[in-house]
Amino acid sequence: MTGISSDLSRTKIGLIVSILILTAFCLRIWDIDMRVLHHDESLHAYYSWVLYKGDGYVHNPMMHGPFQFFLTASLFKTIGISETVLRLAPALFGSLLVGLPWLIRDKLGTWGAVACSFFLLTSPSFLYFSRFARNDAYMCLWHLALVIAIWRYIDSGLHRYLYAIGALMGLAFATKETTFLTVGIFACYLIVVSRREILAVLMAKKSLNTISRHCSILLIMGTLTLPQLGATVGLLQGYIPLILVNSEPTSGAIGMPAGSELLSQGIISNQVLVAIGIVGFLSLLAIVFGTAWNKTVWWRIVAIFAGIWLFLFTGAFTNVFEGIGTGIWQSLGYWLVQHDVARGDQPWFYYLMLLLTYEFHILVPLMISVPYLLKYRSPFSNFLLFWLGGSVLFYFIAGEKMPWLVINMGLPSVMVLGVFINHLVVNANFSRISSLTHIGWFLVTVCSLSGALLMFAQGNIVIMFFLIPLPIAITIWYCQRNNSYCVRNIALVSFVLLGLISSMVSLRTNYVQANDPSELIAYTQSSADLKLVLDKTEEMAGLQGVPRESIDIFVDTTDGYAWPWVWYFRDFTSVVYGDSNGIAKSVLDRDAIMLINAKNTKIVDDALLNTQDYEWFDYQHREWHPESYRDFNTKVLMDTKSWGNAFDYLLFRELDSSTGSAKARMYFRGE
Repeated sequence: MTGISSDLSRTKIGLIVSILILTAFCLRIWDIDMRVLHHDESLHAYYSWVLYKGDGYVHNPMMHGPFQFFLTASLFKTIGISETVLRLAPALFGSLLVGLPWLIRDKLGTWGAVACSFFLLTSPSFLYFSRFARNDAYMCLWHLALVIAIWRYIDSGLHRYLYAIGALMGLAFATKETTFLTVGIFACYLIVVSRREILAVLMAKKSLNTISRHCSILLIMGTLTLPQLGATVGLLQGYIPLILVNSEPTSGAIGMPAGSELLSQGIISNQVLVAIGIVGFLSLLAIVFGTAWNKTVWWRIVAIFAGIWLFLFTGAFTNVFEGIGTGIWQSLGYWLVQHDVARGDQPWFYYLMLLLTYEFHILVPLMISVPYLLKYRSPFSNFLLFWLGGSVLFYFIAGEKMPWLVINMGLPSVMVLGVFINHLVVNANFSRISSLTHIGWFLVTVCSLSGALLMFAQGNIVIMFFLIPLPIAITIWYCQRNNSYCVRNIALVSFVLLGLISSMVSLRTNYVQANDPSELIAYTQSSADLKLVLDKTEEMAGLQGVPRESIDIFVDTTDGYAWPWVWYFRDFTSVVYGDSNGIAKSVLDRDAIMLINAKNTKIVDDALLNTQDYEWFDYQHREWHPESYRDFNTKVLMDTKSWGNAFDYLLFRELDSSTGSAKARMYFRGE
């Protein structure tokens, strides 16, 4: 048996990784400003701009951690302010992620690293959210880097990898609260692996300073996380008389202890005192375990972790006490409360539907690779399977379901596939017959199936059925020539074919239909119509003979319509934001452009009843997928029309119902 050689020099590996990262960056940066800013993107952009101007940063867990704001503000300072610069950071991180599997090539195998990089390069979801100003691209990089550091330490025992773990955890916790889930999954794996050793420590049969590397990593991750877990007491809120994690906006900050808003007046409520006591106890517990393990090394790790964490959460030490309080308590408390709120309110199969639509090139081979790796196990593959299973479990049951979270399941899936594909390639036999035969079979099969798919897409069913027998016949002939190894070879080619199809989907989703609300992955996005409003604003400023930033504008804030206008009008000096109560007064008092929620246009129309020189046009403020999938039930599975609608959507993005939209109207003075 002769497999494909995987021996590569450092120079060749460096060249391959450089090409992969450069290709990934080109894909991610190309026409990156084509989409109007999403609601969340505009929040991140605006508060990064506030920080850039020197007005400071105040942590708000609704917008997740401070890392993205400091990074974006730094880019604004270095390069300039624009939507391209705003999305540059996730594009850079998404590009580096493509090359990262090569740092763990000894576990994945060379061909496994190739496969992982290919999946991350072409994946519609990873590409989309690497062109999107959210923190998910950062999180994927932190988590995969954390995996690499963990296994580097397990293999070598070098302390530098423990310091790297401390730094990566500090960055991850300061980026997004999903770190709690990932660290929890990794910790559960380490507990399972080290269960006998942990029991021996608990029974005083083994001292902490003699524990294994697996157990050492568990202790470090546990002690760094422990002080931040105090808010989990909110899970017992119905059984205790104190409100330690507030869930009512009218009762104070969400996720904080009741009475925390009184701290600014020097008043410390009983709930705040209890919360401080819980954090103090957990911190003391962490110190006891950490110093008993290795005092010098542990304190160095804590210094690295705390230095990063404190700098970011306290806004570069400009907001020390509030930043520490919200970072150590509200980060987790806020999102524990949001689980019951269930923002997004998606059905249980939401992520499965997203994976089938965009990541079928990962999902289909995953169904084969998981059973295979369960049979042919290794410590690393066991870890990856545990990571994948834990991610699927946590995100499927989480109350908050959003499309960007799908890449948290996609990352361990890609790593599992990398190990599986490397095994297939290394153990495949390509020497029984000539290379020309392999290439001929591959080309004829791929071209025939691609042609059949194209004919199906164009409705030429007859030609499609003529094309299908050709790849079947040549595959049967190929199997007869290559007998026992044909299954592996066919599987590999099938994965390549799926990858090519996925690349086409990726290009369509990210470039051709980037502003199309029919895309599931877009969720609720700002409409391209907003560019028309911006153009009209520019035109009206010219007609009035005033600088664009000086024109009078009133923005209706009903239903959150202020965003993304707060970002786009950030430099404007005469913009008023108000709800329905302030519309009529603004209309009468100001010579203004008015951007009004469709619900409130009657107020403006009544106020302008005797005014003839105003004109208007309607526009879509936001658009979204119609979400007809919510009606899914067992009867749908038996309905051929529903299956037809599903295939029409998967192949052509044709919907059986119209997309949803939130409408608004722009009023302006006639020319």
